[in-house]
Amino acid sequence: MRKYDIKLHGDSVKAAYVMPFMSTTSDVKVEDGTIENISAHIVQNHRGIMISGNGDIQNGTANVHGYKLDALTGKVGVSTDEISLKNISGNINGQAVHLDGIVKTNAETPVFQLDVQAPSVDIAAVIPDRSVPVSGSVGIRARLWGTLDAPNASGTIALESGHIQGVAVQNSHADFSYENETFFVRQAAAHIAGGLVQ
Repeated sequence: MRKYDIKLHGDSVKAAYVMPFMSTTSDVKVEDGTIENISAHIVQNHRGIMISGNGDIQNGTANVHGYKLDALTGKVGVSTDEISLKNISGNINGQAVHLDGIVKTNAETPVFQLDVQAPSVDIAAVIPDRSVPVSGSVGIRARLWGTLDAPNASGTIALESGHIQGVAVQNSHADFSYENETFFVRQAAAHIAGGLVQ
């Protein structure tokens, strides 16, 4: 068995160069951007291969499970079985978001826990394959967890002006959760037809 212990430091590398190191079962394609201020540690010994490292993403572009991510900036850490995301800003399907969290990659399907903030997003653009009865731009602050095929979420959503199931609403907000394909709303308030509904 070969044993080695390699430490690397670098100024900049094309982000697409990480593709050969990613799991072949994940539906992730890194397309463009750079990773700067790189630090990596690769070890192979009797326990197998272990990888760790970090860097700063600049102008990253990727496709993750059909979602287009672009203009990505922030800090990324990588280890043998997880990816950590810190202070990541960018767009998902053209909608500005900010997130922090962890993606566990040591299973057949990656598992994530992400804290997401988005001041104004079009729900239909962010989750186009799901039937969502909301139109208009919403502000979101949420924690997401699970897998892309079985996501869960909880947080707060605010709709300044739009429609919910065809009904015009203004200045609405709600605490919500989404689990097992069921959407729950708690502590909601909205102005509908000139009156306040809670």
